[in-house]
Amino acid sequence: MRRLAVKKAPINFLLTDLHPHIDAWIPLAERSDTLNFIPQPVDAASPPPSVISSGSSGSDVTTTSSARILRTFYLSFHHFDDKAAQAILKSTLETSDAFAIIELMDRRLFSLLLLLLEPLLIYLVAPWWFVGDVRYLFFTFVIPLLPILMGWDGIVSLLRTRTFDEIIQLADSAMGWKGAKTGFGQFLSVDGGNTLRVIKRDGWVFESGRRLHTYPLGYMHWVVGRRVRDTQNDFVQRYVVH
Repeated sequence: MRRLAVKKAPINFLLTDLHPHIDAWIPLAERSDTLNFIPQPVDAASPPPSVISSGSSGSDVTTTSSARILRTFYLSFHHFDDKAAQAILKSTLETSDAFAIIELMDRRLFSLLLLLLEPLLIYLVAPWWFVGDVRYLFFTFVIPLLPILMGWDGIVSLLRTRTFDEIIQLADSAMGWKGAKTGFGQFLSVDGGNTLRVIKRDGWVFESGRRLHTYPLGYMHWVVGRRVRDTQNDFVQRYVVH
């Protein structure tokens, strides 16, 4: 709405996956003027020219997108092992203008405690979720297979999430920034007390923070990186002056 208010074009969103969910994506795209998808498989470590920024260091300006590219990883980056995550970060840093890694939990005790309460939540909502479906109700209340599987999946996902430092270390290794500690460990208080960590690298500024999404224990954690032309001046103006 703010972009439309200043007569700017809306932001377009493009869904991609190594295993495209076409049946789920089609109705979503039909209901939106700004949401589309690539029906073919897309490897995040080797993206097609249509999702490579023409201003990036690894681009071919004759075939790439003319738009600025922001890659997003919603509740998905923890699925990649270190080798795959490093390859994806290298591709992202070379062929896009920014990225955002979003996770609804992290490796903290409070996140684990919230997950342990999830089976109770399933028991409370199952009669409404699975109304009339005897199979789901049977495997929830008689043989508690669904609560066990969902709880196990959540704990495994929690243990696979990465801290900000771990993601930066993967980026350092992928880009040959090993040993670079410029700005590492900066802490700034923003958004009414939420802590934002900021680190700069050659041509990039990385931010990390978290925000409460489910009272009192559930926190969303994010890591955002953006390409800047003058890392030093941009860092000073955005995080020191203000």
